[in-house]
Amino acid sequence: MSTVSFIDKTGTMWVFNMNKTMRLSIDEGSNAEPDVRQFRPIQTFGRVMPRSILVDHEGHIWMADTDGLHRFSYTPLRQLRLKSQAIFPAIAPSVKGAIYVAVSTPQGLAPIYQTKRSGLELVRGFGDAIQCIYKAPDGSTWFGNSSLWHLRDGKLVQTFRPSRLRPINTYVEEMTADRQGNLWVTFNQGGLYRLSNDSWTRIDESSGLPSRVPVIEYTDDDGYIWFGFTKSRLARFRDGKTDNFGPSDGLDIGIITAIQVSKGDVWVGGELGLVHFDHGRFHRLNAVNPENLRGISGIIRMPNGDLWLNGLSGIVHIQAKELQLSIADNTHRLTGQRFSREDGLFGYAPQIAPLPSAIQSSDGRLWFSTTKGVFWLDPSHAVKPTFKPLVNIRSITADGKRQTVGSPLLLAAGTSNVRIEYDAVNLSEPESVHYRYKLQGNGADWQNADELTFVSYLNLHPGAYTFQVEATDNNGIWSESPTSLTMRILPAFYQTWWFLPLVALVALLCIYSAFRIRIEQNAKQVRVQYATQLMERTRVARELHDTFMQTVQASKLAVDEARKPSTTLAMNRALDLEQLSGWLGQATEEGRAALNSLRAASADECDLPEALRRAIEECKMQRITKSTFAVTGDMRETHPAVRDEIYRIAYEAISNAYAHSKASHLRVRLMYTHDLTISIIDDGIGIDPMVAEKGKDGHFGLQGMRERVAHIKGKLTIASSSQTGTEITVSVPGRIVFREATLNQWTKLQIFLKKLRESSPQD
Repeated sequence: MSTVSFIDKTGTMWVFNMNKTMRLSIDEGSNAEPDVRQFRPIQTFGRVMPRSILVDHEGHIWMADTDGLHRFSYTPLRQLRLKSQAIFPAIAPSVKGAIYVAVSTPQGLAPIYQTKRSGLELVRGFGDAIQCIYKAPDGSTWFGNSSLWHLRDGKLVQTFRPSRLRPINTYVEEMTADRQGNLWVTFNQGGLYRLSNDSWTRIDESSGLPSRVPVIEYTDDDGYIWFGFTKSRLARFRDGKTDNFGPSDGLDIGIITAIQVSKGDVWVGGELGLVHFDHGRFHRLNAVNPENLRGISGIIRMPNGDLWLNGLSGIVHIQAKELQLSIADNTHRLTGQRFSREDGLFGYAPQIAPLPSAIQSSDGRLWFSTTKGVFWLDPSHAVKPTFKPLVNIRSITADGKRQTVGSPLLLAAGTSNVRIEYDAVNLSEPESVHYRYKLQGNGADWQNADELTFVSYLNLHPGAYTFQVEATDNNGIWSESPTSLTMRILPAFYQTWWFLPLVALVALLCIYSAFRIRIEQNAKQVRVQYATQLMERTRVARELHDTFMQTVQASKLAVDEARKPSTTLAMNRALDLEQLSGWLGQATEEGRAALNSLRAASADECDLPEALRRAIEECKMQRITKSTFAVTGDMRETHPAVRDEIYRIAYEAISNAYAHSKASHLRVRLMYTHDLTISIIDDGIGIDPMVAEKGKDGHFGLQGMRERVAHIKGKLTIASSSQTGTEITVSVPGRIVFREATLNQWTKLQIFLKKLRESSPQD
């Protein structure tokens, strides 16, 4: 029969043949027996030799045969081989590296064993389960069930219970001894008692202890007795003095189920975590994997300061340097080695009884009880191969588009949303891998992702970023170095460094240009006003020269003539005075006309028609017997300066028609269309063509009209004949004269009502 064998890196020999697989391991320096295990073919391999054997980077041994793929893992844990299935075993140290183990079997038996190198030795069997085992300082051992048993010098003696206890369903939960040798016992339905010189004393509230039933008892080297209760309550008693602690002292771990004190260093474990007592206050410790500190019911402190914990997640080993870091910095998160189901640990630490669930035997081995058995390990050979997971970045998606994974990574301008997916391989416990990540350039520190294998970043700005991710296994050990990915989001043109300065520069230029334009407009407006005033002064000068001054001069001549001696003095003087009166009346009318021509149109933005009506009435003379004025189209808002120019042009034309045309009918039409047009039509003698074209020597009326029309970029047309009279038309473009393209509805309504009033009959 062919046999295959090899020795793995832990020194364990594996032997394979056609019928069975055997593993042989010997722990050097230990008193424990060699661990020889055989596996039947149905449990491991088929009845053929393994075709390939592989040891991976985590230390697992992989073997393949015709039945499939099989994996063997290294573990320092050994399970105590009990003769029957154990339910909530109780453990306590014995002598020479041995321990006592009390178990309850499904058959209702409750044997107590003592471990030996050759196997288990039965101490005694009981009818009800042992709930507590306590090794006293004097070397004797106490066992508690519904009764109390004392083992001394190989003799097991029953001790009577307090008489006041109920006889049924009352059992011992916890025991400890003070430095005077008195035994403190907790009964589940009777509370706390002290046994001294075969006499029981009930411990009530007068002692200063809480009225609750203790869950755990512990006596330290200084003689203090520590009591753990529910609801984060802890008490310390010595020589009649009690110190009570609770949530106000930083103790917030729920039910207290484990206490360990060594050289004044106090550690307390419970339902919700682990705390350290320092200078009168408790400081809670945090772990990378918080589950490692849940439900702690056993604490062992090693001489080097390391802690071994037995809790709901398994057995956890925390090194002293990690503990010191956590004590010095509350934000530090503990790491440690965890042994769980993958390492051969079955069940979980008991949460109420039997306690404690972790002890150390005299040979240095550590023992742990669970709901499924008893396990042990040698701490000097319990270095579990650590695997620091290496994280792999699987994919990158930017704004919904998948990118090629690589570093550095350039992302298109405008990219704002990035999703990164990653993972790490752990063949032992894939579910125990936890991640954390950070994005340098985004201002964020490490973010815990737990088991999440992707992260999404929203609203990222252009710039350079470095994404880092690392993983930890169930021991809380992070990757040696984070997996990094550098990426750069290119900026759009409006996100570049020069865009804002450019916008600011353009804005300043626009403001400067607007300022310059405004200054130029103001200057132009001043120039226009000055030119208008100058033109008006020139026109008034013409008017005064052509009419008023000539009349005054003629009046002066008449007066001078009247002053001369004459034979016909009385008659001539009367004629001269009559002529002088006429000329002075004419001068008065001409002066009034000049003043009216200086009057601007009303400030009302739509009263040009009313101003023209007033001009017709003011210029009317007896020679013209009839005048009409008509407005067509919808009135529109006009620029005041342009409107005043149109008014003065029209006033000049109306005044001339009354003064010189000898007409019997004058018609004035004002038309609002795309442009503004005004026509002054008379049926008089007309204007000489040469005068209409070049003006009359010494007169400036027509010349002034042409200058005003040119100033407002309008058009002046003069059509005249001796048979039909004269028609003067002034047309001004709408873009110059009108303020708005269209009138608003309110203005239209006002104009309509005004027309309606004008057309209604007068009383």
